[in-house]
Amino acid sequence: MFFVFLVFRFILLGPVYIGSPRLLFRGGQVGYGGDGPGMPMPLIKQSTIIHNIGTQEIRLLHGSMPGLVEGHEDLWTFQFRNSVEKPWRCGYGFYELEFFQRDFEISSFYCSQNPACFLTFNLLVMRFLRDEGKVYGKVILEQNKLKENLGGKSVLVQTCQTEAERQKRSGLELLEEATALTG
Repeated sequence: MFFVFLVFRFILLGPVYIGSPRLLFRGGQVGYGGDGPGMPMPLIKQSTIIHNIGTQEIRLLHGSMPGLVEGHEDLWTFQFRNSVEKPWRCGYGFYELEFFQRDFEISSFYCSQNPACFLTFNLLVMRFLRDEGKVYGKVILEQNKLKENLGGKSVLVQTCQTEAERQKRSGLELLEEATALTG
């Protein structure tokens, strides 16, 4: 597993060894969001641009990045842009480090308890929309705001006033957890 620590979030990424090259897949990303890869990405040193969701493109770069001291040439950087006209944005960087069960447990605990992590106190759920196995968009529930992204830009669909409204529009039913979600 790869391990990434970003000020308030942990991202757990897994390499897949099926022939060559190795692949990066979106595993247990805790706290990253919907701009991550929607499909496995080859870990190759020559950057390949991959179409993601809507007009979004993604790529992996291998080497250093601005702001780091020398000696970090083995860093992988995940980048994305929401259209060909937009600049590339750095999503996260990671090194190839072995990851153990205890690392998963600590990462999960940190993200669930840290008061600086917005996910500790805010509801954020994403559902990826698929057609014949291909991701074409996503539905985002952020607190009571339901958004949809079908072409590279999130659009507010509805601000839900009740739990029944939220369930109807999002398709998410949190029966046992509902009492814990009330402020």
